Amino acid sequence: MNEMTIVYLVSNLFCTYIFYRFMGLFFDRTEVDSRFEIAAFLSYFIINSTAYIYLANPFINLISSIGMFFLITYLYKGRIRTRLIATLFTYTTAMLVDSLVYNTINGLLEDSITGGILSVPSNLLLFMIVLIFEKLFKRNSDQEVNVYQIVAIIAVPAGSVSIIVVLFIFGYVEIPTVIVSIILLVINLITFYLYDELLKHYANKYEKEILSQQNRAYRNQFELINGAQKNIETLKHDMNNHIIAIRNLVSDDSEEELTNYLDSLSGSMETEDEYICSGNRYVDSILNYKISEAVKEGIEVDINIMIPEEINIKPFDLSVVLGNLFDNAVEAVRNLSKKMVRIDMKMDRSVLYICTSNPYAGEIMKSKTGIRSTKKDTSSHGFGLKSVENSINKYNGIMDIDYTDNIFEVTVLMYN
Repeated sequence: MNEMTIVYLVSNLFCTYIFYRFMGLFFDRTEVDSRFEIAAFLSYFIINSTAYIYLANPFINLISSIGMFFLITYLYKGRIRTRLIATLFTYTTAMLVDSLVYNTINGLLEDSITGGILSVPSNLLLFMIVLIFEKLFKRNSDQEVNVYQIVAIIAVPAGSVSIIVVLFIFGYVEIPTVIVSIILLVINLITFYLYDELLKHYANKYEKEILSQQNRAYRNQFELINGAQKNIETLKHDMNNHIIAIRNLVSDDSEEELTNYLDSLSGSMETEDEYICSGNRYVDSILNYKISEAVKEGIEVDINIMIPEEINIKPFDLSVVLGNLFDNAVEAVRNLSKKMVRIDMKMDRSVLYICTSNPYAGEIMKSKTGIRSTKKDTSSHGFGLKSVENSINKYNGIMDIDYTDNIFEVTVLMYN
């Protein structure tokens, strides 16, 4: 096996990984067994490489590659139109990049270069393109990446392309260039594998934090329900005594004493720290927990909730939306003299409406990445709003932010 074959195999393996990422632009791979995916793309790599080495026919190579890629799309759920678009878009982009690299590099050199060595800068450039596409089109991803991170990760393949082009321009020597090309491809593979793992780690960490918060809220709600149940059992046990007392007050025409007695009896039915009882156990547990924490800080919470007992929106997403909106509102009023948060929530024709509002101090301005405040210690509404937006997008919902007359208001609509 000569050096150029080794370069081709390494480059083709990298290209297979790029096509794997292109697939993620068009299909949801969360429900697909990763073992089947790995086996499918390894088969693609083996068949494609074998055809290139032994048949050496560009037309057959292209047809087999496109056919294999199209078959792999059947691992994922989607319409035939989506499969065709994914295949054509991926290969059209790849061929345009190949043509651009070939003509650009050969235009800079006196002697034309052919063969697999040009696949290295071509694949690196293609990888930069798929990274940009992921940033532009994968809006529902929970793995948020800011502009600076995108520039940093694109710099890795961009720098690799620059190194190879410089090698070509200032004297193409086959063996050193082959070695450098292989090293650069391996560096790119390892770098972006670690980058993906890091994103997954932080996504899992965030999910665990939300679930931990849910569990605390559920435990709090269980204690509230348990307390209410004990009150009911106590009331049942003392019911005969209460009835006798009420009869005596009625017979004595003691209207004021009777009213006071009934008020105290009604108060014994109430459970401490149970601020809402909408019937929906997820919403009740989240908000009762959050509100109890806010009340301890002297924050007044005005609640208006009318929702059904069952909602199709997942508890995890409810926790993300309600938890972050409430936390941001509490953070905004924590240092104000008027500490008040209002929550409105209702279901209307299969649309869940959520609105949080609170006073704020300081000037709030919009930036490219969201909301930011010019006053350091007042509101931090920007924190968590991106997570809220991600959860809302799963249900084709919308979020509107308004801040007028020193009232900050976030309105959310989610389709149930």
